[in-house]
Amino acid sequence: MTDPLDDAALTALARSAQGGDDDALHAFLRALMNGGQLRPPIRRFLFADDDVQLAEQQALVAVSTKLNSWSGGESVMGWARQIAANEAKMVIRSRERRRSYEDAAANRTAEFVERMSSHLATAADVERCMAELEEQQREALRLRSEGLSYADVAAALGLPEGTVKTRVRLARKALAEMLANLTER
Repeated sequence: MTDPLDDAALTALARSAQGGDDDALHAFLRALMNGGQLRPPIRRFLFADDDVQLAEQQALVAVSTKLNSWSGGESVMGWARQIAANEAKMVIRSRERRRSYEDAAANRTAEFVERMSSHLATAADVERCMAELEEQQREALRLRSEGLSYADVAAALGLPEGTVKTRVRLARKALAEMLANLTER
């Protein structure tokens, strides 16, 4: 960090920058950044170094874009520090909005899981219900649930494909009804 420029030197740079002197604008912004001029008002609101750096960068951008709104009636440092404080507050608001959004998303997920858990059966429930299916339906459904195509299941069981599709459909329907009766209890 270099020694900060005094207010008179900063004021002269700011006036030149307002007149369109890009070199003066860059020198003014470098003086604010390198002298750490904007950190004290930011640190009143923010503690984490990442947040402070973010607010400082945003303040430098705001100072450069709003420099023509500085009237010269007040200290350029007071004006820039007020912008820095406002940017620190914006970082806080941004974090709160993000946290609020993340909390809402987590709550929606928790509600969904809670709702779905009342509809889900355990693996043991599924096994018990599968055991209650007719042997022909159970075997067709088991092979199909292992990823075999209907044609492959038909070949494995020595049945027409249409028969396999019917057995799987009936097995799924019966299984769904049995599981629904379990979750209603």
